[in-house]
Amino acid sequence: ANIDFDKIKRLQEYRRMATYSYLADALDEICDESIVRDDYGKIITLTIDESYSKMIQDEIQKEWENYIGNFQLEDKGWSYVRQLLIDGELFFENVISEQHPEYGIVGVVQIPSELINPFYKNVQNDIIEGFSLRKPALDKRTQKLDKEELIILQKNQVTYIHSGMWNEDRTIRLPYIENSRRAYKQLSLIEDSIVIYRLVRAPERLAFHVDVGNMSPPKAESYIK
Repeated sequence: ANIDFDKIKRLQEYRRMATYSYLADALDEICDESIVRDDYGKIITLTIDESYSKMIQDEIQKEWENYIGNFQLEDKGWSYVRQLLIDGELFFENVISEQHPEYGIVGVVQIPSELINPFYKNVQNDIIEGFSLRKPALDKRTQKLDKEELIILQKNQVTYIHSGMWNEDRTIRLPYIENSRRAYKQLSLIEDSIVIYRLVRAPERLAFHVDVGNMSPPKAESYIK
């Protein structure tokens, strides 16, 4: 089937696929294997080249712990992996303190994948120029969606994680679940057709038993007729 170019509809289809029992079990198993605690109770560790001095290693390790804390991988890592498998993209807005910008990134806020798109300076080399965010604006009186405001974000304002997969003309970023879409559609269509077939053919599946006793085959056939 052709891929829908409307990102919202495309993601809705992938998310419907993820609720299908076979796919849901497979996704859960992959996520369970991705987030596993080691003997020290950590789900991810950093290996630093020993050629660096002790001071540099300690500083890198300190920044690594800040990174783990900002993304809350201990609590949200499982859901991040699952969303990456289904949506194919993760977007986080980097939060920086206005009073103390020297602290760097002090936190991240996840952005829904359907509301933001990267635009590229060079698609072939994956050089991102920035991001366009569609911010829904609600009517204060009715509290319903009134319009959408387009906001341009600089590339250093957003942490962008993707699957690394493109469609054939490199216009759509594909998720890992795309590889199962054909099989999912075929299986769902077969299941629906089996139900219809069994309902339509049900009267023809009735069996009638006629007792012919010890009649010879020709007599038994004429008796049945």
